Amino acid sequence: MSSHTQKMLHERTYLIMYDIRDAKRLRHVHKICKQYGLPQQYSVFEARMTQRKFITFLRKVSPIIKANEDQLVCIPMCESCRKQMKVYGQSWDFTHEDSCLII
Repeated sequence: MSSHTQKMLHERTYLIMYDIRDAKRLRHVHKICKQYGLPQQYSVFEARMTQRKFITFLRKVSPIIKANEDQLVCIPMCESCRKQMKVYGQSWDFTHEDSCLII
């Protein structure tokens, strides 16, 4: 089995969404999310990450979030669920192997 195939077996797609009240924190969170995934809407990303990469993402973004003001939601999706996702209007183009979706 190739290393690429092994990596794919251990990756998971995440929908990442956020609602950040402060403009400075919002820009910072958005910048981090762009490093890990592809933007699908203003505050929604799709990311494909290993567990280790996901933990690294959370370690970077968590200190920025103010729990009493902001919200970050990360939803893991299996391939079967992802294939059943319905998108109306502009379609999502999720072809980047090392990216994630963050909403």
